[in-house]
Amino acid sequence: MKSGNLRGSLVLYFLLALLILGAAFGLRVMYVRYFSDAGTDLESGAHEQRGVIIDPGHGGKDGGAVSVTGTAEKELNLSVSETLEAIMTALGYRVIMTRTTDTELSSERGGSRKMQDLLGRLEISERNPGIPFVSIHMNRFGNEKYSGLQVYYSGNCAESKTVADGVQSAVKKLIQPENTRETKRATSAILLLDRIKSPGILIECGFISNRTEADLLERQDYRRKLCLAVASALADSGI
Repeated sequence: MKSGNLRGSLVLYFLLALLILGAAFGLRVMYVRYFSDAGTDLESGAHEQRGVIIDPGHGGKDGGAVSVTGTAEKELNLSVSETLEAIMTALGYRVIMTRTTDTELSSERGGSRKMQDLLGRLEISERNPGIPFVSIHMNRFGNEKYSGLQVYYSGNCAESKTVADGVQSAVKKLIQPENTRETKRATSAILLLDRIKSPGILIECGFISNRTEADLLERQDYRRKLCLAVASALADSGI
């Protein structure tokens, strides 16, 4: 087995063990203890703290798609993002959230309400160059048979595809072994990924038009598993 694949598998198994053993506080304690035993000083400031921007899609008047359960996409996006934030914080990351409440963003660049919201998110990335940007969304389609997480990546930064491939692979290994979807390079239709300069991905966490997947995404235990898979890929990406 290649060393990179071995390291990725170890991260996956380690995070899965943390899922079984405890919540966010427990994650932090065990993570510090684990890496302190391995000779890594997390608390002294001797290392450079890694960061990540987590972007819960939609918000405010823009509810996004509506699940077959009746839940607005914006609510699910925020719930997933908050769970991912807790895990990444527990792993020692500096986490920047584009929103923490049910609100839209604004921008001095002007434009429509929707454009200002998107530009406001882009500006957060521009103020934090080089930090990976992870946008959280849900998918919906007219035919309810479709399911499965899929990751889109920005073509402006080579590392974006690496991160996207890692997330897609981790999710398949941990919770969706039947998922045959591949990562896709974002087109200009996804404004954030089209304009962002830092590593950027957009995760369609599942199809809320599919009853089974929509029900799963309503459950915190499933969202935690999903976020652990994403976190393992981000931690293993090296960016």
